[in-house]
Amino acid sequence: MAEREYSIKEKAFFYSCLLDSLVLFSSEKEYFESVISPIFKPIFELDTEFSYAFLPIVFENACDYGEINEDTKSRLQKFKEAVENLPSEIWRWEALYANNEWLKIRKESISLLEELGEEHRKFED
Repeated sequence: MAEREYSIKEKAFFYSCLLDSLVLFSSEKEYFESVISPIFKPIFELDTEFSYAFLPIVFENACDYGEINEDTKSRLQKFKEAVENLPSEIWRWEALYANNEWLKIRKESISLLEELGEEHRKFED
């Protein structure tokens, strides 16, 4: 089966999803507290945005659209592995700003956003 070719608009959407995932991981507690609602749960949003943004087809097309170099792509893949390796017991609101692993993830997401030139980006719901 031939691989589907994605349009520029679709690739731009995938890139936006990748950035939104990083923005959520870099967000301060005050931001999440300001947007928590019955339809916005921070842990759920972190998980779902991350899961979609790092699907292989989404990730590859996002990197293509964003012209992400191999070094940054490698850092993004290591970021993905670090998030995937977080123990399930720390995927809780209480741990998000207290656990050292979460603090490392936040620091790396901020660094990646800076490297991508997107350090001022806000989450686009």
